[in-house]
Amino acid sequence: MGRSEDALKHLDACIAAFRQRGDFRSEAMALRTLAGAAGRHDPDTAIALLGDCLRLFRQLEDPVGVAHTLHDIAAQHRALGRNDQASRHDRSCRAMCRDLGLGQWDPR
Repeated sequence: MGRSEDALKHLDACIAAFRQRGDFRSEAMALRTLAGAAGRHDPDTAIALLGDCLRLFRQLEDPVGVAHTLHDIAAQHRALGRNDQASRHDRSCRAMCRDLGLGQWDPR
């Protein structure tokens, strides 16, 4: 097993442990990290992981986490040529940034 695959297995184990402990913030952050790695080869899997991440950040009422995740979802849709969906998520992200007083903040 390569170093990347080994790291992803450890990340999966961390996500399971965070979920079991009810540590939803750490779970969401780990899911976002895993989605970033998955998105390099499988944007659809990344989008599914980011959907779980988005749900958690919304449950936690973490608008910055939501904005980051919306931006990431847009990037994955864009990678798949789904420009309408990417634009929709980008608009939501920008609106959240404006509401938070972050102006033209780029959440990368």
